[in-house]
Amino acid sequence: MRGAGEPANEAGHAMRDEETGEIADLHLPTTASDGLLPPAELVRRAHAAGVRVLAVTDHDTTQGVEEAMRESARLGVCCLPGVEVGV
Repeated sequence: MRGAGEPANEAGHAMRDEETGEIADLHLPTTASDGLLPPAELVRRAHAAGVRVLAVTDHDTTQGVEEAMRESARLGVCCLPGVEVGV
């Protein structure tokens, strides 16, 4: 699994604005499910990699969202709460 700010895989989760160069990644799980990083660390690494909009999308839980939102606010990153629902 890729980390925050790494190039998107074939699914193409990360998007770059061609005019501004800003990056958005709307599919980032944390250690609250199957991600590699705790929420705050994920936000810090994404910010350092140039991601300006991100969505925390853990599997079947929103447990990491609050921590990610706090760190995002501190860094000036737009963080969208999300969840990947298993069916």
